[in-house]
Amino acid sequence: MKLQRLILAAGAGRRFGADKRQARLPSGETLLEATLTVLCPADPLPLLVLRPGETAPAPFQERVRVVPSPRWAEGQGHSLSAGAAAWDPTTAPWLLIALGDMPYLQQETLRALEQACAEAFEAPGPMPLIAPSFQGQRGHPVAVPARLRAAALALTGDQGLKALFASEPVKLLPSQDPGVCRDVDRPEDLAKGS
Repeated sequence: MKLQRLILAAGAGRRFGADKRQARLPSGETLLEATLTVLCPADPLPLLVLRPGETAPAPFQERVRVVPSPRWAEGQGHSLSAGAAAWDPTTAPWLLIALGDMPYLQQETLRALEQACAEAFEAPGPMPLIAPSFQGQRGHPVAVPARLRAAALALTGDQGLKALFASEPVKLLPSQDPGVCRDVDRPEDLAKGS
């Protein structure tokens, strides 16, 4: 079962106060490079949503497909829509949406999500949204089934998948991975270590 990985990395980082994608972690990698290290390689090539004219970090230019989000400044929904437009559900029946500021995800979580998608694909009834949870809190990445591609294409504004979570069946996958809920919004988040 193939999942199309989608990494949203076009945001302005307003709460961070600078382009957080370039912030350095103790490993020496930038925040975006560390996130891509977790999510790459994959087949099909992960989709990396960036602002128009931007390129992937040098180590990843052959390991991702860049998708520009012309309306990125209007909110995450527009970047989700741009990524969904680049997704071919005939090749990968699930879109796995990750955030570009979540470098602490564990590989075990990604494998568990892939397994849950494969099981949901074979189960009767409409395929749900699938998301990991840590200590009862829903996290990322979120798996969106092909049947919701049209809804993903229609997303706008800064609400992301909120409307879909409110109206569609959801399967939460309990996880021992705190990285599913740990993004970097402010400089002090970098100092918390892995």
